[in-house]
Amino acid sequence: MRKRPQPEASSSSSSASKSEPQANDEQIKTGSSNDIHVRSAKRSGLAWTVAFAAFVYATYGVYYYQYEHMPPPLTADQAGKRGFSEFEAIKHVKALTELGPHPVGSDALDRALQYVLAAAQKIKETKHWEVDVEVDFFRAKSGANRLVSGAFMGRTLIYSDLNHIVLRIQPKYASEAVENAILVSSHIDTVFAAEGAGDCSSCVAVMLELARAMSQWAHGFKNAVIFLFNTGEEEGLNGAHSFVTQHPWSTTIRVAIDLEAMGIGGKSGLFQAGPHPWAVENFAAAAKYPSGQVTAQDLFASGAITSATDFQVYKEVAGLSGLDFAYTDKSAVYHTKNDKLDLLKPGSLQHLGENMLAFLLQAASSTSLPKGNAMEKEGKTVHETAVYFDILGTYMVLYRQGFANMLHNSVIVQSLLIWTASLVMGGYPAAVSLALTCLSAILMLWLILLALGNFYKIGSTFIALFWLVPPAFAYGFLEATLTPVRFPRPLKLATLLLGLAVPVLVSAGNFIRLANVIVAIVVRFDRNPGGTPEWLGNVILAVFIAVVLCLTLVYLLSYVHLSGVKRPIAIASCVLFVLSLILVLSGTVPPFSEDTARAVNVVHVVDASGKFGGKQEPSSFIALYSTTPGKLTKEVEQIKEGFVCGRDNVVDFVTLSMEYGCLTYDGTEGGWSQSDVPTIHVESEGFGIMDTKGNDNGRITKVSIDMKGSVRWSLAIDAEEIEDFTFKEGSEELVPRDEKSGMDGWHIIQFSGGKNAVSKFDLDLYWAKNSTESYHNANRKEKQRPLLKLRTDFDRLTPKSERVLSKLPAWCSLFGKSTSPQTLSFLNSLPVNF
Repeated sequence: MRKRPQPEASSSSSSASKSEPQANDEQIKTGSSNDIHVRSAKRSGLAWTVAFAAFVYATYGVYYYQYEHMPPPLTADQAGKRGFSEFEAIKHVKALTELGPHPVGSDALDRALQYVLAAAQKIKETKHWEVDVEVDFFRAKSGANRLVSGAFMGRTLIYSDLNHIVLRIQPKYASEAVENAILVSSHIDTVFAAEGAGDCSSCVAVMLELARAMSQWAHGFKNAVIFLFNTGEEEGLNGAHSFVTQHPWSTTIRVAIDLEAMGIGGKSGLFQAGPHPWAVENFAAAAKYPSGQVTAQDLFASGAITSATDFQVYKEVAGLSGLDFAYTDKSAVYHTKNDKLDLLKPGSLQHLGENMLAFLLQAASSTSLPKGNAMEKEGKTVHETAVYFDILGTYMVLYRQGFANMLHNSVIVQSLLIWTASLVMGGYPAAVSLALTCLSAILMLWLILLALGNFYKIGSTFIALFWLVPPAFAYGFLEATLTPVRFPRPLKLATLLLGLAVPVLVSAGNFIRLANVIVAIVVRFDRNPGGTPEWLGNVILAVFIAVVLCLTLVYLLSYVHLSGVKRPIAIASCVLFVLSLILVLSGTVPPFSEDTARAVNVVHVVDASGKFGGKQEPSSFIALYSTTPGKLTKEVEQIKEGFVCGRDNVVDFVTLSMEYGCLTYDGTEGGWSQSDVPTIHVESEGFGIMDTKGNDNGRITKVSIDMKGSVRWSLAIDAEEIEDFTFKEGSEELVPRDEKSGMDGWHIIQFSGGKNAVSKFDLDLYWAKNSTESYHNANRKEKQRPLLKLRTDFDRLTPKSERVLSKLPAWCSLFGKSTSPQTLSFLNSLPVNF
């Protein structure tokens, strides 16, 4: 009997069975009922673990190349007469830092000014024969500065006896160039706690080397270049204000460039630009190593970083457009003892110098500088502002807000149309699938962020654009392909690579950099020491990391879920977290070190305020507090000296309040005298006094204040009782009567000046009408807060404070800012019922 031949289908099935192990994407089996079963092949857990590790490595690689990779420093011979040499600039940094801290009013600042003046004179002597170089040692008169936004909003900033070095470079045979100038500015002064290698001796050094190079190029310029080396920046941007309001050259400036530091070294990045986009467009075109992020500009403008730069004065007071650059590496050392030359990364000055030299050469040769008041004439429309970001520090992407609006609106509309069409075509199952799909949900979240950012015209919205469009395109391009049996193909590794390559390239460096900035902020987070919960800084950092991971790694986690490697990755993550926690809690990885120190203040306080109730003998004590959240238990255990810590040790320093700190009264009698205590004296009291226009001024109190030689002080005026005031230095009225803004119920006046600044002032107080009425009420209850409160500062050590500082742990450093007291402070007040 002859065998029946095997059916063709059976043969085909056998063949398919033999090739089954080689199936890569999917396997299809058919039965007698013609049912189709699809089983996706899973990649090995090892492959996905390697892919996850590669993703992390690539992310850090982007950050490293974008922020850590520096150009090689050049010697004078390598740079040539017309080039920029970091080796020459470093000599200036070294000379300035060897002077030690040089705050306003110090002998060290006088020596720093003389050094910069000598360097400027040398540039004048070695200039090109067809170039004119003018050097001006400018002494500013007393003045007052009131800013409408930022860290100094609500304060009146008064200055006196400030000195600046101004250097102007222009072509000798083009006299019209002097009428249009580009300003490059930075400050020589430091805070009392730091020698200022980063903030901002590095900026001054770059400017001196730039000026030397520009003096060899300027014969072909169409515009002048002015270099301003100012003082008083650290005490309230006073140097920039005195220059733009008093110096005759200020009227010729069309564009302002400010160089700053909020750390030490690294790449000096552009973090504020505008309002007119001319400067940033030329910088993007000319810079050799462009570095800048509109994300930093948005963060700075939001107030999350409580700081200010001279650029604010140039923009608000002078109405100029321009650029603001800052070093931000090692931001935790900002305004501490660790702002020193040893931590300045090689290549940092070369990076900024070459970028600025290329930009200035292009800008100085331009015939299209913005004219007039850019703020009023050319910066009003949002469409004129620029969105900018760099790619790996080698190329800068830049487009105007008008184009950004069009691009974002297009993506938003198309995304909504695609999702709507999918729902309509797929019906109820598609709606359920869309709601439950993690990838779709996260894309929807990015779409919401894109819409909100576009509505509020936030430049950083470009991040949402890049995290929305490339992954969606890759997913649609690869996964929408259907098999002959109309079943979607499984997710592919290529989708992951294509979808994440562009977003990671554009934003990975920013996310890591922002985490570093948050850590640096936490080190000096507490505006009123003890007023912030200890855990808040950790929570902010943890929330930021969680949000970034949720918005970015969710793409990767979708693939991990399909690969079946969830458990190994979850276990590895938990192990890594536990190990990190053990290392921190055990002290193996301390929260602070000698190079990344905790910000503290040691102040010898002499309190003559009488707790706002009248005169009494001054009390003397040492106050120890920290702007870093957390207790000072370990520090006090090492220092000893009789400190007692707690929240009941409240000290009102006028510009801040110590809500938690440590006090000691032992051995604090020496190092000061009664003659140092400032006095507040009521000269006269009047009612119904008419002004020159015949208006009734109501109740007026005339007060004289003697600061007893202090050239740095802060005065607070009760805004509930006093609606206005005038402030005089002799016969000169520095602060006229007008509408004053306040902060937390107080008008704050901050003063800083040189060694020859005056220390006696007159204050006229105009009472609010309701206060005048209550004044006649015999049953008026005594107020618990004073009418005036005053703090005067001296940068000198008493025997007790010197002993405390000598025992300060290595992981601590004095911290200085415009609002913080110096090492010796006197407190006084005037009660309401004087």
